[in-house]
Amino acid sequence: MVGEPRSVRGRGPSVARSFEQLEQQLGVLARQMKRVVADHADAVHPGLSTSAFLVLSRVADVGPVRAQAVCSEFVIDKGPVSRSVQQLVDLGLLERRTDPVDRRAALVSVTPKARLLLAEVEARREVLLADCLADWRPDEMGALAAGLERLNAALGSVARP
Repeated sequence: MVGEPRSVRGRGPSVARSFEQLEQQLGVLARQMKRVVADHADAVHPGLSTSAFLVLSRVADVGPVRAQAVCSEFVIDKGPVSRSVQQLVDLGLLERRTDPVDRRAALVSVTPKARLLLAEVEARREVLLADCLADWRPDEMGALAAGLERLNAALGSVARP
């Protein structure tokens, strides 16, 4: 759990320098990942938005789900998710079915076509990551994974405004 708000100021120049380097590299990583996700979206269907690709990937991970659950997970309004879902339905990548628990609601799930395309993207992603980490030792990969896990846990525990 993240405690009281803290600043790197006053913790010494080496902490400030390390923090600045980390911030810079996280920014670079975010931009690189955005590019990779855009490439994956385009591999699924030319012109598919990154947000629609992320919705498709999440629905594939969690199975039949209400669009509202995707909104909650991504912390975005219903409008963008609804547009992404409609685009994916129109492309034959998602299908809607009546929720058997609440017949007024709909569940979305991936189609066999989407599963096939996502499997191809997963294979490409695995090759890309393996190429990027080809000269890394297992302990270096483990250290990075552990550091990211710790950072993700801390970010996940921060209250949203």
